[in-house]
Amino acid sequence: MSNQLQLSFQGTANLYAIIRRHSDAWVWNQTLLSFESWNSENINDYDLPLSDSGGDLYQTAWPTGMASGRYRVLFYRMADSIPATDDLLLGTEDLDWNGSTATTVSNIELNDDALTSIESVKRHLRITDSDSDTLLAELINHVSNRIQLICDRTFRRQLHQQRFTHASSSQIILKHFPVRSVLRVSTGNIAAMTIQYSGSDLRASVAVSEDALLLRTLDQSGTLTTHELAFANYPTISMLIAVIDTLAGWTGSLSQDGPSNELHPMVGADAKSSMVWLNVPNYTDTAYQLDWPTGSLRLSQPFHTAPILVSYEAGYDIIPADLVQITNELVAQAYHLGKHDTNLKRESLGDHAITLSSAVSLNDDQLARLRPYMNLQLSGV
Repeated sequence: MSNQLQLSFQGTANLYAIIRRHSDAWVWNQTLLSFESWNSENINDYDLPLSDSGGDLYQTAWPTGMASGRYRVLFYRMADSIPATDDLLLGTEDLDWNGSTATTVSNIELNDDALTSIESVKRHLRITDSDSDTLLAELINHVSNRIQLICDRTFRRQLHQQRFTHASSSQIILKHFPVRSVLRVSTGNIAAMTIQYSGSDLRASVAVSEDALLLRTLDQSGTLTTHELAFANYPTISMLIAVIDTLAGWTGSLSQDGPSNELHPMVGADAKSSMVWLNVPNYTDTAYQLDWPTGSLRLSQPFHTAPILVSYEAGYDIIPADLVQITNELVAQAYHLGKHDTNLKRESLGDHAITLSSAVSLNDDQLARLRPYMNLQLSGV
């Protein structure tokens, strides 16, 4: 159990560690060989002196008699000859202790859109310990992200909002599938709100992105000020107007309330010299036909000039076994290469160029298995 607690420190100093139990922050009393609630008078019983092992390494053994569990180790520099409550804290580390070995607790967690689990990858690699969990989580996140970029879609079930500038035929292809439900298929234009700037700045503009309303001004000194009003924070148009009216020089007027994220996107429009009108769809198509597994949606008619907005839920509750297996294979490939290199490498898939980590490459069999899950427009269907 020697040298389980280590700290890098340049120079000569009296260093020590204190161990707190993660669950309740109780501190280890080295004299009593038990945990207790912190008592400043007992600090001499809490410190674990670190020995200078040469170079910049200081270390000490894990205390005898401590049960397995998760602990927080705090490293201090002693100011005088004995520990004190105002000693300088050098750093902390969370460790899992199993009775014989201490391992660092990973701060890296799997993303919500991860396509496999650490347990699945470990079974694939025949790994039985947790020493590589941090690396595996990082690789899973990286590979999952790359696969979704290649397929130009996400896989976990979630809500989506997809816009089309027009539909020259009555058919459009939704990016994410299988489709679970359709909230609304809407088209057309109707005024929802107006915005104008009456302040003293030289320029003022309004823009609408996919997820925010952007108000920008440029003053006489050349300073650009941007107010980014995220739709997630202001989910209705009336809420947007309420906050706009609190901004110096800006005023808004409501024509029709509704979800703010239904505002049609627009590039910067001049709000200094004229009123800016922001529009939303005004017609709901209820006569559409949808192929739920593929996301192929046939509208009631072509819309040659009108923008189309589709709000829908799509994706998998359980990731298909093929996707899990491909992800496991690519994670294993990167793991065996012994590195996690984020530099990108280009591969060819027909006329479409895809990218993966230079530590990972898709073979023909994996590409063939991945193709059914690609965005239909991307895969050439």
